[in-house]
Amino acid sequence: MKKLELTIKETSDATVTFFISKQTHRNGDFGRKTDLFNARNGVILASNICPAYDSGLDDILYVRGMRTSDDMHQITVSNEQYTALEEAVEEYNTYFDTEVPTEVDEFITSDEKDVLTYLKERVKSDENSIKLMQDAQSVLDTRIETLTKQIKATKLAIKTYETAYEWSKS
Repeated sequence: MKKLELTIKETSDATVTFFISKQTHRNGDFGRKTDLFNARNGVILASNICPAYDSGLDDILYVRGMRTSDDMHQITVSNEQYTALEEAVEEYNTYFDTEVPTEVDEFITSDEKDVLTYLKERVKSDENSIKLMQDAQSVLDTRIETLTKQIKATKLAIKTYETAYEWSKS
């Protein structure tokens, strides 16, 4: 599991100053076999040298990287930018919340992982449905067995009655 956490140091009406308080992986181990994670909202999380933010052509949050002496470097961004960064970090944490086998991990995108997660949930749901159907079948089998015994008992009672009736006539 990979984890990234941001901690707010101070806020104002227009800005947020924060630092990276927790990061379990860096550099080439940060993303999927790379130092990048592309969030759906367009923010790129990159483990390169040290924490920094670049809002140029791409929104890039540089997280802890090679230069460990700057790991606690503080970053100031607008409130809107911070909201987008939080969303990207939340997506990162959710994406890496469960381990994906290494041999598959390098070949799938985050969208494909969402599909795999959906399919796993669907299979689990189908397994639950199958279990319910098996339980219902078991109840039906038990009921049929009980009814069969009752029919046999009724037939025996009728035969006994017929035999008794025949004796009474003679």
